[in-house]
Amino acid sequence: MLVIDRLRNTGVCIGEHIRIRVLRTGANRVRLGIEAPRSIPVFREELKPKAPDLGATTEREQPFRVLVVEDDPSHAALIGLVIQERLSTCLTVATSGSEALRLLSPEREASAARPNLVLLDLNLPDMPGLTVLEAIKTTQALRALPVVVFSGLERAETARQSLDLGANAYVPKSTSFDEFSQRVVRIVDFWSQVGRVA
Repeated sequence: MLVIDRLRNTGVCIGEHIRIRVLRTGANRVRLGIEAPRSIPVFREELKPKAPDLGATTEREQPFRVLVVEDDPSHAALIGLVIQERLSTCLTVATSGSEALRLLSPEREASAARPNLVLLDLNLPDMPGLTVLEAIKTTQALRALPVVVFSGLERAETARQSLDLGANAYVPKSTSFDEFSQRVVRIVDFWSQVGRVA
């Protein structure tokens, strides 16, 4: 637990690069500021995906639905943060291949909205991401669903295999936060403009 004084402009340093400072205080609230280098991602609670209000929007106004298949919680949180910060989306995270396939199952309740886009990591704990991709692209009801493969592997062979199995794009994960953020936003923005798969 981090304890700091509630006096304005007081703060605390975490390590040598991160500083948390009290910006404003109120009766029941304290506004904090975090100063950190761009290379250190900072996650904000209020930017977490919110559950959509299903009764309040029309079909045309429904948010773009993205399924992120990623077992690394920090990568999933980063993708969610980047997407939710800039685009109107409804984000679901699956941490394994089997969970992703269960969420995409054609036998699932009709009321469960299918995603408009899948962002798929290749390194999953229970099965290879290529197996998940193949299952999606060989299922008639899912074949048209866009799948973008994200991978820490920058091998041409892996990219070729992904595209041969029907991936719509293969994107290497970047070690740069800014570059990775830009890639994620461009991909989701592109697919949300191209069209939505019902």
